[in-house]
Amino acid sequence: MDVRGATRFSCMSCSFSSENITSLEEHMLEEHKKIRCARYKCSSCNYSAKSSKLLTTHCLVVHSIPTFYKCPLCSYETKRKNDMPKHMLGHYKDGMHNK
Repeated sequence: MDVRGATRFSCMSCSFSSENITSLEEHMLEEHKKIRCARYKCSSCNYSAKSSKLLTTHCLVVHSIPTFYKCPLCSYETKRKNDMPKHMLGHYKDGMHNK
């Protein structure tokens, strides 16, 4: 509240405040849209992401030493651990697991 008893809505990112919530919303969209869109920043480059999951994926793919997951039944390799179960399923469907 201000000295007249009116409720004030304050920006959490700067000193802006207003008696009107709509004005605060407009301020946030115009002045702080970059903060809202890119909250997660990579510490190794200037990449930024909207979620921590996207940032983690970026760091693993771009900045880490590649780890290859190798199929024990063929020459298939992948950087993504989650790709291997789908690949292995193909072997089992083809009956290669018995060879």
